[in-house]
Amino acid sequence: MRYVIVLAIGLLVGALCAMTAASVLGQRHAYPKAVMRLLQRQLGDARSAAVDRACADNARRFVLLAAVSEEIGRAIPSAASTDRVFDQYLDDLRREVAGARGAADCTSQREALTRVANACDACHRDYR
Repeated sequence: MRYVIVLAIGLLVGALCAMTAASVLGQRHAYPKAVMRLLQRQLGDARSAAVDRACADNARRFVLLAAVSEEIGRAIPSAASTDRVFDQYLDDLRREVAGARGAADCTSQREALTRVANACDACHRDYR
C-alpha cells in the first residue's frame, strides 16, 4: 500500500512539474508573437480605415506601426543581430512604414499600406 501512495504522489508531482515546464517554455516566445500580432492588427485597422474613407484617423496607427517596426529588432534579437537578409527585410519594412506616414489621401494610403503588407509577407516567406 505504501508503494502505491508513493507512486501516486510521484506521478502527481511529475505532472505538475511537466505542466510548469511547458508553461515556461511556451512563454519564452510570447514577446515576439505579441509584437507581430500588434503590427498585424494596426496594419489591418489602417487598411480598413483607408478603404472606408476614414483615413484621417490613421495618423495614430502610422505612429504605432513605426514604433512597432522599430521594436522588431529587439523582439527577435538572434535574427536581427546576425542575419543581413533579415536586416534588409526590416529596413524595407521601416522604409515602407515611413512612406505610408507621408501619404496624404486615402488612395495613396491604401497603396502605401499594401507595400507595407508586401514587406511583411516578403519576410514571412523566409522566416516564418
